[in-house]
Amino acid sequence: MGSLSRVSSLVLVLQAAWLLHASPLHAQSPQDAQLAQARAHYERGLVLFDEGRLPASLAEFEAAYADSHRPAILYNMGSVLALMGNAVLAVDTLRRYLREGGGSIEASRREAVENEIEIQEARIARVTVASNVAGAEVSLDDVPVGTTPIESLRVSAGEHVFSARAEGFDPTRIRFSVAGLEERTITLELSARATDSGVLELTTNVPGATVELDGRSLGLTPIEFPVGVAAGSHT
Repeated sequence: MGSLSRVSSLVLVLQAAWLLHASPLHAQSPQDAQLAQARAHYERGLVLFDEGRLPASLAEFEAAYADSHRPAILYNMGSVLALMGNAVLAVDTLRRYLREGGGSIEASRREAVENEIEIQEARIARVTVASNVAGAEVSLDDVPVGTTPIESLRVSAGEHVFSARAEGFDPTRIRFSVAGLEERTITLELSARATDSGVLELTTNVPGATVELDGRSLGLTPIEFPVGVAAGSHT
């Protein structure tokens, strides 16, 4: 799906999805002005999509949907999310498109979307998150997802980072990979913070650098959380 020819053909489908539902933009009412703004976001999204700048394209489509609430744009968003490898959000967005589009969606388009949903579902794993600390706040790729324990969390296939924090404990991070349809349990072990400890915040101008504290891996930069350290000298 990542080839240039595939991307170009998809743009034509996305463009048609908007034009089939377009209305005249020459009126001066606030509603039409908002629709014109949505159209501008949408067209920028198409250009960015054609350039392969998928996150920026997605942001423009999201803005277009926020201004117009046209179900067809959800199809655009779901398609981009699928190309970005975010199977979970792709499935959720495409299902929302089918719900909101209802009877206005042609049978052939509905069948194609249902087939795509099935493909994306096969790229989703189920992960249970356990911890030695109940109620620890857990984030997946820096997005909060709940507190421990977490049962059967849907995670797109690929590499991810779980992080956890709790009052009185040092934060922890685990980098892991999952395959589609896999069921895994990830255990996040938090260590009690020493009473004579301090808190270290790390900044760097180089993303993706490996950070170790006293030989213990903290993950790759940027390190998004403060690290508890005992009083004394450290490396």
